Amino acid sequence: MFRYSTKLSNSIIDIIIIYVYTANSSYSKSYIVGGSGVVSDKIASQLKGNTRLGGASRYSTNAAVLNQFANEFSYDKVYVASGENYPDALSGSALAALSNSPLILAGTWVNPSVMSSIKAQHENYNNVIILGGTAVVSDAVASNIVSGVDTIASAAIRNEFEKIGFVFSSETTALYDKDGITIGLVNQGEYWQLAVKTWGEEEESLFYRGMSIILGQDAAWSSLIYIDYALDMPDSVHTTEYVRTFVSGDKLVVHIFNPKE
Repeated sequence: MFRYSTKLSNSIIDIIIIYVYTANSSYSKSYIVGGSGVVSDKIASQLKGNTRLGGASRYSTNAAVLNQFANEFSYDKVYVASGENYPDALSGSALAALSNSPLILAGTWVNPSVMSSIKAQHENYNNVIILGGTAVVSDAVASNIVSGVDTIASAAIRNEFEKIGFVFSSETTALYDKDGITIGLVNQGEYWQLAVKTWGEEEESLFYRGMSIILGQDAAWSSLIYIDYALDMPDSVHTTEYVRTFVSGDKLVVHIFNPKE
């Protein structure tokens, strides 16, 4: 593993789009990185054979790019940059392009969708090059990418739950208790359990945020409908790939399974 730092200024810019007009229109394929909120459908319609690669966050978009070109990348060099601000990722994308290498975005932990993409090609990795110092990509995150094993996921997930108001009474048990809403959280190892006795817009929002922390926004959003099923049919169990929802006694219970390879 190698680590390089840049000295670019830290500006708040998520995406820079460079549109180059050329008289050469012989291309047959084009790729749009990002959703319609960053590259409009109007622009997309002007490009030949366009494929949009996007997601609900910059990390799910990164995973979409890694998956789309998985068989075309050279893995002799794999670059890693912070996804929390743009300078290292912007300069790193040009560097990665020189050797047809992938660029992985990471935050305080590795997003599950990105980690899934890493695991799919990890055996082909040769040199992992970290762009930036430990303040932007920690040694723990770098180690996870080098090893292909997310050893800090539980700690990072706990930290994110604490940010939205859960208070941990032990390493594995927490409680959200505010404004008349009480939600229990338990880390069961293979999955995280959320349980609540009341249900309304606030509870739904908190469950969505909790599921998003573990699974990402796309999977969390698509799984919310199973909570409605569980409430309407309390004697049945409703599942997606990573979510199991049911009513137990007077509680709504949701098991959110840690994403696997």
